Amino acid sequence: MTDYYWLNQGWPILLKDLELDPNEVLEQAHLPSNLFAKGEIGLTSKEYFGFWNALQAVSRDPLLPVRLVERLTSEFFDPPIFASLCSPNLNIALKRLSQYKALISPILLDVTNENETTKLCIIYHEEASSIPAQLTMAELAFFAKLARMGTREHIQPIQVEAPLEESYLDQFTFFFGSKPIRGNSTHIIFSKEDAEMPFVTENQGMWDFFEPSLRSRLTDLKATDTISNKVRAALHQMLPSGQTSIEEVAERLLMSKRTLQRRLSDNHTNFREILDEVREKTARHYITNTVMPYTQVAFLLGYDDPNSFFRAFSRWTGSTPDSVRALGAK
Repeated sequence: MTDYYWLNQGWPILLKDLELDPNEVLEQAHLPSNLFAKGEIGLTSKEYFGFWNALQAVSRDPLLPVRLVERLTSEFFDPPIFASLCSPNLNIALKRLSQYKALISPILLDVTNENETTKLCIIYHEEASSIPAQLTMAELAFFAKLARMGTREHIQPIQVEAPLEESYLDQFTFFFGSKPIRGNSTHIIFSKEDAEMPFVTENQGMWDFFEPSLRSRLTDLKATDTISNKVRAALHQMLPSGQTSIEEVAERLLMSKRTLQRRLSDNHTNFREILDEVREKTARHYITNTVMPYTQVAFLLGYDDPNSFFRAFSRWTGSTPDSVRALGAK
């Protein structure tokens, strides 16, 4: 992940369309009042999530995510999003977005093509506990909207899942065409037929125009990002599948174990410290923000034995999961 993310300069127009005061949103987010006049806008992940918390607070509308995506026009599209609309179909659009999403938000996209489906998982970086519910739903709604805009058909996903309260998720059934389910991951699944349906917005010329600039920015991002952040991002994707070894992470980052160890040492850290950090922050999030059983939390952190998780949690926090969950409920 990088340290800064583009904030779209179309936000003032979108906020006006949503009948929200940009100054009130910026004030609520503790951002400069002249932010939108600064040209290209870069926010830290904390500021990015703060901006979405402010939208949620100012709008006081649980259906803001749907209102937002339904008002998206070409005036608002970032280059990565606009470039995805130039794709031949949804599969390729999602693949392109998964490459360049890191330029515009602290979010990773994992696209999996099965025999009959395409699954897109949304993975947040380590500050998961501060993610507004409306941001999660806006992301999911956007991908359904992308499919509909590209094909000009009312595409309905097969499944939508998010770690949010069922009473909140139920409100979005009308938009997705089926009831979103409460679960441990954030994902949306499309049928193979819908994911391969041709985009009427395909424009190879526009993609050829955008792609070199996007690739250059992504190269700059990767060059300036720290190896520690790259390891954290990789672990967030790999932990639920039980991949927790330095060898597996090194392979994901396309380097040898020895090179990874050396580069982490140059950053005054090591793999075990980062693994413990990611596990602890993720565990705290699941324990304080969900009612997930501890055995399931252990599994999602890559532990085969729940007792190993309990011992590690005690070592990290000096406390028990029960105590932390009870404190978070107060």
